[in-house]
Amino acid sequence: MKSLLKIFTAVVLVLTFIISVSVAVSAETYYVYDAYRYRDADWNAGTVYFSGMEEDVENLEIPDTIASKTVVGIDDYAFYNNTTLSSVDLSKAVHLYSIGISAFRGCGALKSLTVPETVNYLSEYMLRDCTSLKSLKINMSPTIIPSEMCNYCTSLENFEMPDSVTEIRRYAFGNCTSLSYVNIPPSVETIANSAFSNCPELTLGVWYGTVGYNYAKLQNIPYVLLDGVKLGDAGGDGSVNINDVTMIQRYLAELETLEGIYLHAADANQDGTVDIADATVIQMYLAEYEMEYPIGEVMTQ
Repeated sequence: MKSLLKIFTAVVLVLTFIISVSVAVSAETYYVYDAYRYRDADWNAGTVYFSGMEEDVENLEIPDTIASKTVVGIDDYAFYNNTTLSSVDLSKAVHLYSIGISAFRGCGALKSLTVPETVNYLSEYMLRDCTSLKSLKINMSPTIIPSEMCNYCTSLENFEMPDSVTEIRRYAFGNCTSLSYVNIPPSVETIANSAFSNCPELTLGVWYGTVGYNYAKLQNIPYVLLDGVKLGDAGGDGSVNINDVTMIQRYLAELETLEGIYLHAADANQDGTVDIADATVIQMYLAEYEMEYPIGEVMTQ
């Protein structure tokens, strides 16, 4: 019996040791240096994640190094619900490649943020509930605008979408009630139905026939065309002239093909159909008749 008790005790001690080691390994260790809170990213490489501040600050400059270690990322939840922080300067952190999930979520006083070109990707909820954020500039080249990145950023007025973006996920700009303009580049292949949910002031800048164009029409969001094609320029030479009349006539005779934005431009009287009446109104425009259609002007719808 004593032998069994010794064995049982030994087993319990071993299990306790294993559990203790597992907890120690899995738990994150945070350090503080000059009020900067950080944790190791790669101890051997001497890199760290910036994990927040030990004291309240309004204007913060993220350093390139902390305690002689290189800052490579801003940690998940680093400034979660920080209501004091009003500005963040990332320009000195030249090795920064990541901004974590919910890193600035709930920073109600944050007014602007510029994401440097060194950052590899954007994270979910990164700026959610930043109700004072008016300006967001992305200098890097993301492929994804993640879910709820700017959800409830109610002061954000416009956003310049990088040409690298291929996907805009759910509620990325949901409930941005002051958002007035976002361009959707032709590179975008997927937009979640809720990406711009409850943005009553929004107008989208789109290219004819693209995913952004179809999304704007499907969601009944006002849009402007960015193709720079003039109404009546069926030939696509940048001006409205007699060649456009000929092009329409040849198209109707099935001698030429008109498609995409140029088929749209050929509908000079904007009745939804390309026919001989469009050739006629272009001729009248060239003869300097007063026109009720904006022939010769860059199309916006």
